[in-house]
Amino acid sequence: MDEVMQSYVQGLLKLREKEQEIRKTKEEQLAREKEQDKTLWLAYHDGLTGLYNRMGFSRRCEEEGFEKPDFDISHVILLALDVNNLKIANDHYGHDVGDELIRHVAKTLVSCMETQDIFRMGGDEFLVYLRDVTDEEAERRLEAFQKTVRDSNASIPFPVVVSCGVARGQPTQSMGDLQHTADLRMYAEKRRIKEQAYVVQTKKPEKAYRAKSYVKPDGLWETVGSVYLFLFVIILVLIL
Repeated sequence: MDEVMQSYVQGLLKLREKEQEIRKTKEEQLAREKEQDKTLWLAYHDGLTGLYNRMGFSRRCEEEGFEKPDFDISHVILLALDVNNLKIANDHYGHDVGDELIRHVAKTLVSCMETQDIFRMGGDEFLVYLRDVTDEEAERRLEAFQKTVRDSNASIPFPVVVSCGVARGQPTQSMGDLQHTADLRMYAEKRRIKEQAYVVQTKKPEKAYRAKSYVKPDGLWETVGSVYLFLFVIILVLIL
C-alpha cells in the first residue's frame, strides 16, 4: 500500500514538474514575441512621441503604392512642420523641456489633424499626410492646430512657434518631389518668422539684447552690485 502511494505521489510530482516546464517555455516564448513586437514597433515609430518615424513614412508610401504609374498623387496633401528655436529651449531650459515641447506639438497634431498619418521625421520636424481632403479642409485643420499651440503657450515655460509648409501633389510629381516642395515652403515660412522676430527685437533693443544673450535680470543686478561693492572697498582703502 505504501509503495502504491509513494508511486502515486512521485507521478504527481513529475506531472507538476512537466507542467512547470511547459509554463516556463510558454512564458519565454511570449517574452520573445513581445520583444520582437517591441523591436518592430520601434523600427517604424518614434520612441519619444509614439508617432510614426521616417521609416514609418517610407512604409506608408509603399502601402499606398506611390510608385505605381496609375497612382493619382493630386489626392495627396503634405504638411511639413518645424518647431522653431528648439535648440534654444534645450540650451536654456534643458533637454527635458525640449522633449516636452516635442511631445506637446505631437499631441496637438494628433488632436487637430484628424488623421493617424503623422510622422516625426527627426529632431523638430514633422510631416502630416492627408488623402482625399480639400485645400479648405487642410487649411482649417492647420489653423486649428496653430490656434491650439498659441493658446497653450501661456501654460508652458517656452513659447512654441511652428512653421508649416503645405503642398498638394501635382500629376507629374513623385512623392519625393511633393515632400521637397512642402519642405521648401516650410523653410520659407521659418525664415519669414525669424525676420519678423528680428524686426521686433531691433525696435526694442533692451529686450533684443536679453533675448540674444539670455542674461537673467537677477544675474545682471548681482554683477552690478559686485562692481559697486568693489569700488566702495577701494575708496575706503584710499581714505584710510
